[in-house]
Amino acid sequence: MATREPVQRDSPYCRDCGGTMTDKGGYRWCQNTATTGDALDPKDSCELLGMWRRNYCEQCRLRVNGANACENGHRPSAP
Repeated sequence: MATREPVQRDSPYCRDCGGTMTDKGGYRWCQNTATTGDALDPKDSCELLGMWRRNYCEQCRLRVNGANACENGHRPSAP
């Protein structure tokens, strides 16, 4: 969820790396890298993943398989 593109403000965690999102300009951005931040799957550039491709729950950081609800019962946010 995305290094180069913003996501909805209600998403506290990145769908791609599981790291904490940063507020900037009314949106959230993933600024975690392979060496900084709190990403669960560190990488230098995260993709803007739709709900069908998400790796982590954007509400609680648990590992998920796409659009399935996480173990805490969170459903993915719109696309």
